[in-house]
Amino acid sequence: MSSSPIPLHQGFITGYFCDKPTSGPSAGTPDISVSSTTLSTEAKGSIKTLLEKTNAEGKKDERRILYNIDSSLPFQLAAISLGNSSTPRSLYEKRESVRKAAANGVRLLSSQGVKEYILDTFSDSQAAVEGAILSSYSYLKFSENCKSLSFKMAPVCTANDIQSFKRGFIMASAQNVTRYLADTPANICTPSKFVEVIQKFAQEHLSHISSHVKIEAKDASWAKEQGMNSFLSVSQGSAEPCKFLIMEYQGRDANGLSSADESPIGLVGKGVTFDAGGISLKPAANMANMKADMQGAAIMATSFITAAFCKLPINLVAVIPLTENLPSGTATKPGDVITASNGKTIEGRLILADALVFIKKYSPSVIIDAATLTGAIGVALGSATSAIFSTCDNLFKEMEEAGYSSGDRIWRMPLWDDYRPLMDSSVADIKNASSLRGGGACTAAAFLKEFVDDGQVWAHLDIAGTMQVSSEDGVLSKGMSGRPIRMLLYWLLERSKATLARFALLLFNCSSGSSLETLLLSLPEDKISAFCRHFPQY
Repeated sequence: MSSSPIPLHQGFITGYFCDKPTSGPSAGTPDISVSSTTLSTEAKGSIKTLLEKTNAEGKKDERRILYNIDSSLPFQLAAISLGNSSTPRSLYEKRESVRKAAANGVRLLSSQGVKEYILDTFSDSQAAVEGAILSSYSYLKFSENCKSLSFKMAPVCTANDIQSFKRGFIMASAQNVTRYLADTPANICTPSKFVEVIQKFAQEHLSHISSHVKIEAKDASWAKEQGMNSFLSVSQGSAEPCKFLIMEYQGRDANGLSSADESPIGLVGKGVTFDAGGISLKPAANMANMKADMQGAAIMATSFITAAFCKLPINLVAVIPLTENLPSGTATKPGDVITASNGKTIEGRLILADALVFIKKYSPSVIIDAATLTGAIGVALGSATSAIFSTCDNLFKEMEEAGYSSGDRIWRMPLWDDYRPLMDSSVADIKNASSLRGGGACTAAAFLKEFVDDGQVWAHLDIAGTMQVSSEDGVLSKGMSGRPIRMLLYWLLERSKATLARFALLLFNCSSGSSLETLLLSLPEDKISAFCRHFPQY
């Protein structure tokens, strides 16, 4: 073991298993094995010896700080228990245990003043770096942490480890950006300020493909010309100007693919920067959390920029209506009838209706919307999973797999015709809320479906239940969650792989099957690190 001085600003994080044989001469005695695939046999032996000296038993969340391992590890080392190696676990459970272990390691070392984290692969470098970066988030210290903290992989690792690490770094950084946007108080994150920050974010990180990206912010007069009365009826109670953000990315053309004008994937995000409920005032107890009623907008805007930053070979368009919903003398009254941009009359209002109608102009192959839409979905599913309503079984299966693989799960809810009659109105074509108590999330989805063309491949994500974390969950700290952005990004990555495989093209002198991985590998580490480090603050 080494006796060299320990640099207090650096730390290494690894995991260990602790099995207890049930028979034989060593029955009941902890058998510790370091899970590392990057450390030397000698280093792992030293770690095992030190863990044994600290009476490590491998209990859940057990953790140790170790010093003076050997000359190859001149750092403080956080060793985190991964439990029993023989315990049956699904792939999701294994990845989640790695995320929590890495998160625990960061929290442990940060209490010692560590700023530079070196991560073992834990046999899943993507999950490891996700846990580390997600656990480092703090709204109050977001700017400081982005600039002062660094996360690196152990030097001995494979190309696959590096690619997975970069993917996890980008996904976790995107989630932290989304959390920051959603955590920002509503007097700071107004519709205009949201647009300003997103435009600066894009300018900072999309200069390498700026000719393939177009971002425009439209105002209320433009929305009126478009007939977006549903959107405007929500905004008319507030003195803050509403905005309609349109983001276009030509990813096929950016990658030199044929069919560059092929139909884009459409993203729609609900952007109510504060939802007091309008005239129908929400209960005071949790109203402060309604600053995050724009988390759907934050997810879609950040996903768009992340996909373009990675130069994914897909076309994207994101439309994001942004407004406040406040009570005033000009606010929409309960029972008012308005005409949406597709000509349907609505008793009530919802900003997503006009956004879903508008995005049809791009003839999208798929439409995905995300909204903190109903409290009912939180009652139904709690905070363990986001809800998905979809017109397409294949799309749901793709997104379900993306949720499972990313650790950001979704659960399918019914989008049956049975719910439509509950939205009937005696004074309009449809009303925006059922008078019945049950099935609120399902009737809300049925309402949105009225603004999607028959045959359109569409999925609606109701993320109200997963909007926030009420207390630390092992990875995320208390506050807004940014979920399910990792699921959406994983799905976009898989869509990109399918695109490349279908066209059987060569990128970066690689076969089509590995070109996306090469695309991620080609992103310089300093560029990836800057993705979150240089996020523009409010």
